[in-house]
Amino acid sequence: MNQSLFSLFVTILLTATPVAEAHHPCLHFGCKDLQECKEAAEWIVEATVVDITHTGGQEECETGPYGPLCGYAENPEILTLANARVIKGKFDLGQNGEASVSRKDSCFSGALASMNDKPELGTQGERIRLYGDNLNRPPFIHPGYFFVESIESRRAP
Repeated sequence: MNQSLFSLFVTILLTATPVAEAHHPCLHFGCKDLQECKEAAEWIVEATVVDITHTGGQEECETGPYGPLCGYAENPEILTLANARVIKGKFDLGQNGEASVSRKDSCFSGALASMNDKPELGTQGERIRLYGDNLNRPPFIHPGYFFVESIESRRAP
């Protein structure tokens, strides 16, 4: 009897864990490599990062047959940009080339997995190139950038 209860408990844990993680999985683009992801960008912007805002996160819960399963979901950082110029597509800039933009999601998988190290957090004061789109699908995914690369560093070596 105890063996049966233990087996049932383990089975419930194994099936419940993916449900909890499925609430906010890492975003996966359909591109096979980084170059293809860059080419798929709806917009490309070059700008200087003047500020990085950390917006925290919140508890998110997934309801299901086993009751609510909750976890902490991190909000993407917001980059404040100056001297921005649009290289490709439609991207809203202020009168003097300023803008704010956030990451498309807090984590990525596939060809964009290197973004999980959050390279943009070390770019304050640097000139960067952002690749992004304005799509808000799937649910919980917001418009924003999905890849960033430094094109000019203002830091001393």
